[in-house]
Amino acid sequence: MRRIRTALALGAIVLSVSALAQGAPAAVETAPLPPATAAVIVPPPSPALLAIRQRLSDRKVDATAEERQDADIFYSARSGEPLFADSHGVTARAAAVVAEIGRADDYGLPASELVPKLPAEGTALDAEAIADAEVRVAMAALKYARYARGGRIPEPSKQLASYLDRAPQLVEPRAILDQIGAAPDAAAALHGFNPQHPAFEALRKAYNEARTAKSDPADEAGIPDGPSLRPGDHSRFVGVVRRLMKLDAPATGNPGDTELYDPILVEAVVAFQDSNGLEPADGIIGPKTRAALNSLKRPAVRTLLANMEEWRWMPADLGDTYINVNIPEFTIRVVKNGAIIHTERVVTGLVTNQTPVFSDALQTVVLQPDWVLPESIKVREALPSLLGGGGMFYSSGLRIKRGERDVDPGSVNWSSANLKAYTFYQPPGESNALGQVKFLFPNKHAVYMHDTPAKHLFDAPVRAFSHGCMRVRNPVRLAELVFMLDKGWTPDKVQVLLEDGPEDNRIALDHPIPVHVTYFTAVPDETGAIKTFRDVYGHEQRISLALDGKWGDIDIPPDHLAPIEDREFEYRASANDRRRERDEERTYQSHNGGGDVEKALKSLFGGF
Repeated sequence: MRRIRTALALGAIVLSVSALAQGAPAAVETAPLPPATAAVIVPPPSPALLAIRQRLSDRKVDATAEERQDADIFYSARSGEPLFADSHGVTARAAAVVAEIGRADDYGLPASELVPKLPAEGTALDAEAIADAEVRVAMAALKYARYARGGRIPEPSKQLASYLDRAPQLVEPRAILDQIGAAPDAAAALHGFNPQHPAFEALRKAYNEARTAKSDPADEAGIPDGPSLRPGDHSRFVGVVRRLMKLDAPATGNPGDTELYDPILVEAVVAFQDSNGLEPADGIIGPKTRAALNSLKRPAVRTLLANMEEWRWMPADLGDTYINVNIPEFTIRVVKNGAIIHTERVVTGLVTNQTPVFSDALQTVVLQPDWVLPESIKVREALPSLLGGGGMFYSSGLRIKRGERDVDPGSVNWSSANLKAYTFYQPPGESNALGQVKFLFPNKHAVYMHDTPAKHLFDAPVRAFSHGCMRVRNPVRLAELVFMLDKGWTPDKVQVLLEDGPEDNRIALDHPIPVHVTYFTAVPDETGAIKTFRDVYGHEQRISLALDGKWGDIDIPPDHLAPIEDREFEYRASANDRRRERDEERTYQSHNGGGDVEKALKSLFGGF
């Protein structure tokens, strides 16, 4: 076949040559030539740009790879024209930028790590020295901006704790140089990369006061745990109480008796208790009042720095209307146009089941919700109950579905069943773990906000009791407020839906509301005064150690997002032993009125 094709081709060539030899016209079509194009001539880089590029290529330059690359693009767009230096020395813009970097300590940033070394003012510079000064100032400005946006701890969720689902709010390096280069006030442009939130500014002012102030060590320690301080008592801590409340020593009576808890101070404490919702407001300084008073003490510099760093990880725009749950103070707030319009107490996760720190958006409110057990609770707590006879399972009102079909728990051999094929849930009702309302903002942590039947837990000063979700006191009021903001509904309409509406009634919001779950242990009040709260999860300590460069001392907890270990085989392997132990335990409890294990389980199933 190949020989045939070759012969035909040769024949065609012979015929063409013959035709040409006989003078026959050749039917040859030629494609038109493209129009002539002018050669694109790329001018060579200027000597200034070459010098700057050479300096940027030095890996000893204190900058990230992205910063060096973006700086190259920035200077290429300027054809190598310097911004911060010329033959006469550093420019006025450079001087302003460097002076601002020198004030970095005022913003809680380490100026000693940021200020560049430059030639003395007025020193004439050759091309190489111009490039060196230019790159030094540019990279110092970029590093300042990176630190100002939280870049000292690049990956909090990996370097500190997976519960800290935050990240530095970095700006592209080229955008930083563009902004500094174009701004009439380069110094203002640079420090403007720090958080602009009013709370950050309040913390910054307190930080600058604290790092220069001299205070009484007793005031810094606060009021220690111990017996309650009652009206008429004498105590060396009476003076601490006065200073925490910013009250002068008594001017009447016996002014020398500074340790007397006198009627004037009692009256001030009663007013303090009343304004902080501490009941009874009787002037007795017990554990709750002591904790509230200690929150007034001057915050430690380390505490303020750690909280300022957390603000560097917060979104620049929190939203015109948003919800904030602050874990250390166990409080939820609804904020609209900068004003707090609703405040309530919350319960958050145990230290072993922490509430994560993150931002998302409230999308759905569920009235009279079902509670579907998380896989971990189903495997580790509900299954053992069924293997042991199901006492706690039935007393908690739990039910089971396979697909959409209800299943009788007694009809399944739980020692061999595929547990993942079954849904364990609790229908709406008075004992439902989620109460009347739950608030959904879908997230990778699988947590949300909800009601709870365990109302007594809201009275505790430290409310870390849940499996990670946030329980809200008076959630119906929160639902009414959310629906009013989103849909214009009245409270009466919400009540009708709660009383007469369908079960597990999922109502989508027309405009999702940002939810910010935060971990601030230092919080400014409406007057600007800073209140401090217990570092219940240890995040403040982790941040402080990171800022000190003590990475090896950080206690990083287990990754809470790691896959749940399926331990069904362990339960099956010891099913008989567990049944026998539970039978013995039930027999014992029936004669002793119930025990700690059963009470703990009931408390556990009181909400998550």
